[in-house]
Amino acid sequence: MSFFENTPLDLIYNIYSSWKKCKDNHTYIENIYNTNIILNNQINISNNIYNFEKDIKTNKRTIYFDKCYNLNIYINENFNHILLVNCTNINIYLTFRLISGLDVINCKNINININTKIDYTEISNSEDCNYVYNIIDDEDTFINTNNCFNINLLINNFNYITNHNYFSEKKYFIINKNYLKCYDNHRNEINF
Repeated sequence: MSFFENTPLDLIYNIYSSWKKCKDNHTYIENIYNTNIILNNQINISNNIYNFEKDIKTNKRTIYFDKCYNLNIYINENFNHILLVNCTNINIYLTFRLISGLDVINCKNINININTKIDYTEISNSEDCNYVYNIIDDEDTFINTNNCFNINLLINNFNYITNHNYFSEKKYFIINKNYLKCYDNHRNEINF
C-alpha cells in the first residue's frame, strides 16, 4: 500500500505543486567542462544560450553545479544561491549578489573572486580553495568551514588565512571591514 492510495487528490496535487515549484527554482548544470559559463537572465555555455523558465525571477533561483571541471563562471545577475558539488578547477567571478549564499562541497581548486556583498559561504570537504573578498562592508559575512584543507581568505588585499591545516576541524568566521573573528565548533573565539 503506497502513501498515495488513501490520500485525497487535493493533497496529492499540493504535494506535486510544491515539489514542482522547488524543482523549477533549481537549475542543474552537470558534467560540463573546459568552457566559460555566463549566468544572467539566461545561461550562456560556450555561446549556446539556454533560457530559464519565464515566470521565475533569477533572485529566486538556485544554480547547482555538479561534477564540472575547468570552468570560468561569470555571475552577472542576482541569484538566490549557488552550489558547487564534486567540481574541480573552477574560477567564479561574482559581481552580483547571492541572496542566501554560496556552498562549495567536495571540491578541489576553486577560486572565487567576490565583488559584491555575500552573506554566507559554506566550504565542506574541499581543498585548495581561494576566496578573494574585494568588497567587505559594515555588515557581517559568515563563513563556515568543515573538514577542509588549504583554504585561503584574501580580504581587501590582505591574506588572513594561509595555514594548510587550519580548517581541518569545523570553524566559523565572521568578517566585516573592521574585523575577522574565528570560532570553534563550541562557539569559543580562536586567536590566530
